[in-house]
Amino acid sequence: MAMSSPSVPQRRLHLFWRVSLMFVAATLIYSGLFALANNLYGPTYSLQSHVLRAVLMTVLVLPTVWIVCRWVDQRPLISLGFSSSWTTAGRSLLLGMVAWLIPALLSIAFIVGVGWMDVTFQATPVVVAQAIAVRLLLVLLYEAFPEELIFRGYLYQNMATQLNRWQAVVIQALLFTLWAVLIGAAPSLGRVSLFLVVGLGLGYIRARTGQLWVCVGFHLAFQTVLQFVSFQGQVPLIVSISPMLNAVALGSIPFALGITLIDLWFTNRTHWRVSEEDVSPTLPA
Repeated sequence: MAMSSPSVPQRRLHLFWRVSLMFVAATLIYSGLFALANNLYGPTYSLQSHVLRAVLMTVLVLPTVWIVCRWVDQRPLISLGFSSSWTTAGRSLLLGMVAWLIPALLSIAFIVGVGWMDVTFQATPVVVAQAIAVRLLLVLLYEAFPEELIFRGYLYQNMATQLNRWQAVVIQALLFTLWAVLIGAAPSLGRVSLFLVVGLGLGYIRARTGQLWVCVGFHLAFQTVLQFVSFQGQVPLIVSISPMLNAVALGSIPFALGITLIDLWFTNRTHWRVSEEDVSPTLPA
């Protein structure tokens, strides 16, 4: 039976203006913080610059999204796909991380075992563990949480309540890719394709699970591992692997199999050709 599209309170701005407002705000925040860090620490990477950008990113993005939700959308922040309890949120976050890590670790074990990848640790296990913890926190604050809050949270939820789910997934992925181009994160065709695929995959997870924290966990896991492999000299290990094999073994395989695991865990049926019901309470003006 077809589901009717929910009515949207008239006092809310048109969907186009809400989406445009958040997209412009996200672009200005990311571009501004990148420029600030460059002015303070220079264009080369430094841990101090990374910490500054990570902390300020979440500090600026979270209240920005809250203000837009409260005063423009007339809806609470929790309506963007947040869990109603910290316990559920924690489980969802871990589920997203595990979904990516299981196939990734199996893939890494295989290519290391056959000699296609060499990993050399340059510190004690304690130092490596500390580096992993620091990198996890930085990725959470700088990429995983704010990006998911904006694109799979605010933008997806606004579009999914007025458009079909699949339309919301595709459009937010296109906006995610355009945003990456505008802030300089996708300077090549390969990077553009990467952001598009990642945006589609995370959008699929958001629509499939209805939970934003699953997306955050999935994003957190693959971004952290990617930085450990890519940031040579900035983490206490050296990884030797060809770019093509890296893209397949640490990109395509765990991404595809991770989404498959999430599909198996969430057995509910997803109605892709209908919009989501807007069940969030409308706040008083």
